[in-house]
Amino acid sequence: MKRFALFGTPVAHSLSPFIHQSFANSLGISLVYERILTPKGQLKEMLQQFREQGGIGANITVPLKQEAFQLCAQLTQAAKEAMAVNTLYWEGETLCGDNTDGEGFVRDLTQNLGCRLQDKRILILGAGGAASGILKPLLACRPSAMVIVNRTWQKALALAKRDPLIKSYDYESLQSTHEAPFDFVFNATSCSLQDIMMPLAPKWIEGVTAIDLAYQKHQKTIFQQWAMLHGASQSYDGIGMLVEQAALAFKRWHGVEPITRPVMERIRQGDTL
Repeated sequence: MKRFALFGTPVAHSLSPFIHQSFANSLGISLVYERILTPKGQLKEMLQQFREQGGIGANITVPLKQEAFQLCAQLTQAAKEAMAVNTLYWEGETLCGDNTDGEGFVRDLTQNLGCRLQDKRILILGAGGAASGILKPLLACRPSAMVIVNRTWQKALALAKRDPLIKSYDYESLQSTHEAPFDFVFNATSCSLQDIMMPLAPKWIEGVTAIDLAYQKHQKTIFQQWAMLHGASQSYDGIGMLVEQAALAFKRWHGVEPITRPVMERIRQGDTL
């Protein structure tokens, strides 16, 4: 039976095994998909063991997407542009990397949520692998402005250098700017996974559509709760993105793209057993 896995920290909460098994069942494909807790700095060793035990493909989550990028001998164009990898596969013994986060995120925004990004102002929280993965596809939607804010300004600046449209700040320096108002605020930090909030002033969230790339199984994320408490017009979690990027990874491994809506509906109904 084909073996797949998710690598990262944390992974116990992840719906990826349910999603990929659901896709496989709908298409008559037999597979095993597991979660492998992997601390930062140990991905190479863990992948080697996985491959030796028959592993065929893997997904990568926080905090390992840039580590995975460095390990790959071959990269898709999406992975090169993102400088981060969330999908691994082997061609012979060559480790290859792809990034389906950005395309999956934009699919969820535009097709599932009905968001229009052209000529809109976007604020992205965080400058790690998740933020890196969504930049290029978001820019392709032609927003009028994009701002990245991060605790460490240098990391935000590194992403901002990829396109002249992007500006970068740390949280403190953002306070003294006149960048508001925004139309969308995207949380690409891991704060919701840790159940803590980043130091963002409430004024940046007023009237926006707030979207968390993370999710909680049975409740809104802490970012969603905070956003709605401080005047966001609406908030969404990362389940739609998770399912859409998973479908693209599934296609990479199996050569066929599954239908996503039934899986999303089951997750929203709590039917993930």
